[in-house]
Amino acid sequence: MTDFEGAAQSTATLAMTADPDRLRRCTTANGRTGDDVCVKESLTALVKRAFHRTPETDEIDSLLSFHTANVTKYGKADADQMFVASLLLTPQFLYVVPPHQGAEATSRATRLAFFLTGGPPDTALVAAAESGALDNADSLATEVDRLLAKEGAFDSLEGMLMEWLEIDRLEEVEKDTTVFSNWNEQLRGEMLEETERFIAKTLADGGGIRELLTSRTTEVTSALAKIYGVEDQHSGPGWASVTLPSEERAGILTQASFLAGHSHASTTSWVFRGKFIRGSLLCEEMPAPPAEVDQSVLNDNGRLEDPACAGCHILMDPIGKAFDRYDALGGFDTKTAAGDTIPSNGELIEGSFDLPIAGVFDNPVQLAERIGESQSMEACMTLKVYRFAQRRFEQKSERCEMADANTLYSDSGGDFKALLRAIALSPSFSAL
Repeated sequence: MTDFEGAAQSTATLAMTADPDRLRRCTTANGRTGDDVCVKESLTALVKRAFHRTPETDEIDSLLSFHTANVTKYGKADADQMFVASLLLTPQFLYVVPPHQGAEATSRATRLAFFLTGGPPDTALVAAAESGALDNADSLATEVDRLLAKEGAFDSLEGMLMEWLEIDRLEEVEKDTTVFSNWNEQLRGEMLEETERFIAKTLADGGGIRELLTSRTTEVTSALAKIYGVEDQHSGPGWASVTLPSEERAGILTQASFLAGHSHASTTSWVFRGKFIRGSLLCEEMPAPPAEVDQSVLNDNGRLEDPACAGCHILMDPIGKAFDRYDALGGFDTKTAAGDTIPSNGELIEGSFDLPIAGVFDNPVQLAERIGESQSMEACMTLKVYRFAQRRFEQKSERCEMADANTLYSDSGGDFKALLRAIALSPSFSAL
């Protein structure tokens, strides 16, 4: 659980230590630093930035009274720090809240900024909102394009993609160190950072979901290079860009963070890996197993012969089983310890909806390339990003807008910016 209070306290301490007079200067020629008029002006300006709108009179009066009382009780320095910390704990700062009465335009600007940039609206966007420019289609499009052109425009999408990949699973898993003696917290962190770096660079280079699923280049440490078998490309300190074996690796589905996070402590998992591909990449959600099912038997072929289990497992296991050449830490081998060949072929079976890419595949690399080029993947990604933008599930009345956004996304060749732009300019996103 996030320690909001601790984070607020430490942030306030850092801010006020770096600039003790930050809340006591006048932004106009109304007085001198430390005058009551300057303090009120600075505090009001800070509240406006935190709330992303002009605060109501009673809101600012309450906060100013809090500050004045603390000045009397604790002194100016502590009162300033307490004011900043308390402001960082308000719902208006922490959450994208429903529109405040009379502030619908700035509320829209806030939602737009957090969706496209992962942060609060900048001064230009707030000004556009307050002037009514966001109510004009052309002006709104201009602001959307400006935000998408800013440095860090993909920060929010990067976070969404990490969540989509279920990378947080890796933060919870533990590995059997009798099987994987190289497993430790540093390696866990390097796996996570590799994927963060990979996503950031792919987006910065203009890549989309296809590149995320099919790229053979990544950045690794020496420990990761050993897992991937590319020590000849990097064996020293720090991070280095490498090219992975084309017959073994293709994008995120063969990265250590995904493979280790979707495995058991010492063995692979047909269900974890197959279910992810089915649900996260193709948007066909699998139901939870019945409460009475014995889940202690891992990777059980018998599930496909049991009518009570086969209906779901036939959609997951033949996919996940094809990833068995990647062990529970992400290492690759074609043979078992006994010298037997590990199969790599699988089958993507059509489930509850039409799936043009259904059929057998030779290996996970071929599967990743097939999914990366598919319209099924594009439609699923449109759905995921739409839900992320709206912070809710879609409604039936929005299906046409989603279809339009998906068409623009597909026509762009899978350009994420085209998808973000289409959703940001859709009528349902602007409706508050």
